[in-house]
Order: sequence, then C-alpha cells, then structure tokens
Amino acid sequence: MEVIRRCPWDDDALWMIGDGPIGQLQMQRDGTRRIDELAREDPKLARILRLVQEIP
Repeated sequence: MEVIRRCPWDDDALWMIGDGPIGQLQMQRDGTRRIDELAREDPKLARILRLVQEIP
C-alpha cells in the first residue's frame, strides 16, 4: 500500500502497479477479496482496479 500512496495520480503509473504487484496479490489465496475490501476505502486503489479492467 505504501507504493500506491507514493505513486502520483498518473494513469500509466497506476496501471503498472495494477498489472504488476496488485495482479500478483490477486492470484494469491484470498487476495482478490482483500484487495476489493481495501479498494472500497482507497480511491487510488479503486482507480488502479478500474484501469486494469479497462486497459488490457
């Protein structure tokens, strides 16, 4: 989460975080559930998840 906090609100940078580290976390057991929970409270994480869905 520290990486997300330090990252600027730049869609390209946010997408890279979503495609890399967040994508890896989602592949772990219960990873998607936990990330979805966090995204409800963190608008930047929510934006990352939207970007990864929109831009393959």
